[in-house]
Amino acid sequence: MEKQWYQRRVHGKQWYQRRVHGKQWYQRRVHGGCIRFLYDEFSVALEEETKIKFKCEDKDRLFDLHNPADAQKWLDRCNKILKIRHCNGANFGEDGRTVFSNAANMFLLANNEWIAVGKGTLKLVVDTNKSGGVPDVAAVMTVPSDNGPTGGKSYEFITAPYIKPKGNKTWILPKAMDMHTEFNQQTLAFRFPSENDAQVFQNIFDNSFRAAETEVKHDADSRLQELEEENKKLKEEIAALTRKKERLKEKTDALNKLIERARKQGKLAVSGNDQNLLDDDDDNDEY
Repeated sequence: MEKQWYQRRVHGKQWYQRRVHGKQWYQRRVHGGCIRFLYDEFSVALEEETKIKFKCEDKDRLFDLHNPADAQKWLDRCNKILKIRHCNGANFGEDGRTVFSNAANMFLLANNEWIAVGKGTLKLVVDTNKSGGVPDVAAVMTVPSDNGPTGGKSYEFITAPYIKPKGNKTWILPKAMDMHTEFNQQTLAFRFPSENDAQVFQNIFDNSFRAAETEVKHDADSRLQELEEENKKLKEEIAALTRKKERLKEKTDALNKLIERARKQGKLAVSGNDQNLLDDDDDNDEY
């Protein structure tokens, strides 16, 4: 028994060695040019108008994009990612614009199980300032404290341009980087109070990533303003329909009361067919 146990330990050691080999494979990937912008240490600089140089821990890498405009966009994009990383997303508070705000329930996926985080206010914040034609979109969820307006908790994530539905009122964000935990990747889900709210969220989310590569600042700001107006109009229409529904219900209830009162007083004459309709709920009553 001791010998078998020892062999299993040896096998465990061999497995560990394979893991070490896996680490070496990862290092070769990095040496070959794979740079994880949110995690690896590097800097970027523009050379000769069309070339981008990445200064990494192992060596420098030079890319010639053959076009000054493309090179500048790459430089702006790389520097923007580095800025987000170094300031932990503070740029969204400085340069971002809130394009969506609504009540929602938030869930986190952990060990293949959904964990309820809480109910609060979900905001989408878009930053297009010097982003190289690629808008950055943050999901900010504020969950109030049970002790009152103070002491609530805020969750902030950089989102990827992909969501998928779960039912009619829930959207899943499979790839979101937590700006409070060194950009650890999370899978999120947001459940909205109504299907209309969920649809508005999808429209705003999808369109927030669609910025033109030319005249980015002007076009993106104009489009975001349009989205804000559309969102506002949709909410106004929903509120108007809700009020109309409530008024109609009030009138219907009042009319039903008048009809019932008239019937009891014998002032309402109805035909046989109408009587059957009115008495549908009493078919099983015994007289």
